[in-house]
Order: sequence, then C-alpha cells, then structure tokens
Amino acid sequence: FRPAAGTGTVYACSEMPAPGNPGMKDRAPYVVALIDLPEGVRMLSSVVRPNGEPGAAEIAVGDAVQVAWEPLADGRHLPVFVRV
Repeated sequence: FRPAAGTGTVYACSEMPAPGNPGMKDRAPYVVALIDLPEGVRMLSSVVRPNGEPGAAEIAVGDAVQVAWEPLADGRHLPVFVRV
C-alpha cells in the first residue's frame, strides 16, 4: 500500500441499466469505469453524480475524476469517483 493522489482518468466506462448485484437495485442505472491513476494503477470503480443521487453520471473516456468516499452501513467507506 502507498498513498495516492485520489485523482485519475477514465480509461473505459459502461452504464449498467440493471444491477448485477441485488443490493444495487435502488441505484440503477449506474456507471462502472476503469480508472487510470497517476500512480500507475488501473482500478475498477463506480462513477457517481457529484451530489450522490442515484442514476448514471455523465462520464466519457478521457474525463478527469476525483475519489469520493461512500459510507457503507457497516462503517467502512467505498472509493467511488466523481467527474471534475
């Protein structure tokens, strides 16, 4: 593990009209994306709207993104991204 800037660039993205996981049913449609981090890592994550509302974020390949931490019910936080 090492610190990361929390920024990245969208390498690929897809809008999911129906959830692959039943726990995501209230979030559909949503966007999943491969994010290239400047530290040399490519990670899979969701891209969310800046206000956190459900629904697909407007995103395209090449867009700059910033990490946002989504709180989970068990106290952990999930890294998601928003367009900048």
